Amino acid sequence: MTCCDRLKRVYVIFVEIIFLTCIVFFLVATYIYAIGSRPVLRLVYFCTLIAINLYLSLIYNIFLSKTYHQLHVRFRKYEELYGLTDEFKKWVKRLRPMLVFSLLYMTSFAPLKYYMTQSYPEVMYDMFPAMSFTEPWKSFGLGIMCLGYLLSEFQWTGNYIAIPFLSLFLFHEFKRVETQFKELPNSHRVDTETRFNALVIHHGHITEVLEDVSNYVQHSLFTYVFMTVPVTSAVLYSILSKNINSEEVMVYSVWCAWILLCIGGKLLLDAHVSLKAHGALQYVWGLDKDRFSGTGLQKVNLFVSRLTGDTIGYNIHGLFTITLPTLLGIAGTLITYIIVVVQFKPSDSSYQCNGFRNFTGNDM
Repeated sequence: MTCCDRLKRVYVIFVEIIFLTCIVFFLVATYIYAIGSRPVLRLVYFCTLIAINLYLSLIYNIFLSKTYHQLHVRFRKYEELYGLTDEFKKWVKRLRPMLVFSLLYMTSFAPLKYYMTQSYPEVMYDMFPAMSFTEPWKSFGLGIMCLGYLLSEFQWTGNYIAIPFLSLFLFHEFKRVETQFKELPNSHRVDTETRFNALVIHHGHITEVLEDVSNYVQHSLFTYVFMTVPVTSAVLYSILSKNINSEEVMVYSVWCAWILLCIGGKLLLDAHVSLKAHGALQYVWGLDKDRFSGTGLQKVNLFVSRLTGDTIGYNIHGLFTITLPTLLGIAGTLITYIIVVVQFKPSDSSYQCNGFRNFTGNDM
């Protein structure tokens, strides 16, 4: 084991201890809140986010090290065979300032979150439940939770940069092959079949890279769809169904909207990768079949079967592939859920009526 591997292992253990400690603090605070008849839903929300980070940290740092190595080898092999487009190289140059900005943002995120929430005690006690502890646990808990939020931001920002970066690469490569398929009918008669075979092989190599990327990022996509979105919806429910002050509504609404916007943008890019992967089909249908031999026609039919068969794209543990119809279904379900919550929200008159009844009952 090299020195770098040892440092990585120490870092992983340190991160897991921090996340576990934060979860313990949240659970203790949840028990205290429940005994005091205080709302615990949003407290559970932040605890769940820390648990998601603990899960992703375990997966990526321990179980997916070989998968990452395979992806790295596959990517380098593909770059040697086909190179990179000029448009994608421009995005690579933009990546460095994005990383610098992200590093500065992550470094100041946890302290900034603490100072911003000082004006909203209700929000602060939900995000930093150690505030309800007594000294010295209060100071110790605040330090651990600020560190936990900082490590969480490192992890999430890394995913938001690295995964869209890979999706952008796949999108440009599928687009490059699609453009070449579009120009194929204008090629010389003698080399149409040869160029078609070369493009099919190129498309197959991009698909192999996509499969490796999908295997590596499917755990993050799983948390986006099946964990983060429902938990965020629960917070929206607590905002719409409870009589809370305007400051809490503003903070949590902006928070949920930002998370859903980031996740929606990421999944939308992944869906366009799947769309581009099947984009060559419309140009294959328009090819002059007289230019192909019998063996060439068989290859055309096999390629058409591949594009019209199983969907090519990001697959989440075999449950479904991220496509535009899938995103439409997720968005429709979320909007329907919010509409139902709004419809069943108690009106102000009911609150006033209940308050009047309590008032008169006490007087009597």
